[in-house]
Amino acid sequence: MPLLQLNLTQTRLDSQQCEALSSGLTQLMSEILRKRKDLTVLSIHESTPVNWTVGARTLSMNQWCASLIVYITDGTNTDEEISEFISSADSLIKEVMTTPASAPVYIVINQIDSNCWGYDGQTQRARKLGSA
Repeated sequence: MPLLQLNLTQTRLDSQQCEALSSGLTQLMSEILRKRKDLTVLSIHESTPVNWTVGARTLSMNQWCASLIVYITDGTNTDEEISEFISSADSLIKEVMTTPASAPVYIVINQIDSNCWGYDGQTQRARKLGSA
């Protein structure tokens, strides 16, 4: 049950870019981190470049950068899988955006204790215990 939040400068993503990011990130979650596609939720948030700074300098309107925040259950992936996902997600985002980023593209994987999160009113730990 991964949750992904992609934050981008407002670049006016077209429908093809949105689809490429959505399907691509979901596929990477499935193939690399072994997460169920049907439970993978992605939200894309765009904000104006003037709301982003790099080295205390505001980005101009023709610049872009991004951050991807991912939440997964602690202990469900190896360090190697996480490293591969970060590398692959970075490549995907940069490929879809077509022009070079104006700042580092940060990707953060938050590994949350299974008792501290869940969906549809049930923790991940309770789900695991129920299926044992």
